[in-house]
Amino acid sequence: MFATGCATIPATVSRKEKGSTVPQVVPCPQLVADYRRGMSGVDQHDQLRLQRYSIQRCVAFKKYYRQLFIAFVDMTVLNGFIIHKLIMKKEGGSVPTHAEYMRRLHVELLEITDANSANLRSNMSAEDSFSTSIPTSEHQLQNQENYYSANGQRKHRQHLCKVCSALAPPKTKGFETSYFCRRCTEYHGGYIPLCNCVRRQETGNKSTRDLIWHATWVNGTVIPAHLKKSIHFCKRKRSEAEDEQKEG
Repeated sequence: MFATGCATIPATVSRKEKGSTVPQVVPCPQLVADYRRGMSGVDQHDQLRLQRYSIQRCVAFKKYYRQLFIAFVDMTVLNGFIIHKLIMKKEGGSVPTHAEYMRRLHVELLEITDANSANLRSNMSAEDSFSTSIPTSEHQLQNQENYYSANGQRKHRQHLCKVCSALAPPKTKGFETSYFCRRCTEYHGGYIPLCNCVRRQETGNKSTRDLIWHATWVNGTVIPAHLKKSIHFCKRKRSEAEDEQKEG
């Protein structure tokens, strides 16, 4: 065992000898005691290998360094799932199961195209997306001033919410809203209507569509890969835009 910066004083640990059920105290270096205390066991990595979605159970290599690389991938994916759960709980969003998280990860990896891989090779990271976005405080929902008449009543014109359309189940229409974000509309070059209320509460969601778009998706700059195909930035009709500019 190799280590640096550890204590060398003698210590003891409790363990069970083979064929005996009575724990015995045996001497050991302080390093061993610290390792057991920090890892909650002697070989917790073996427990990781036995998990249901472990890559190490699917492939095996004769070269130790290849197997070691797969072990690091397993730990990275599991740590990503743990961090994702903590963030979703903090934001009041729906916390996925381990299976749902793995399925979403697989889908996003399979959707990587040559263009996407080129962007990855050119150091396109999450930090780049954050740097190009506009501060969330500048984003405020506005009720559009476009009206139409229905049964003698003057009503706001409504459009499908971008987030509702993306998160709606297959063959299900999203909700319509008259609210939109002017800053996102200018930034993306397309009309961005957003709901200002909480939807799909039965799935555990506690965030408004506005909050999901601006906080979770960072003003629409980090939309999950498997949802990007459901979101289109369409320019508004010329007459509608001109009418709104005149009224403004």
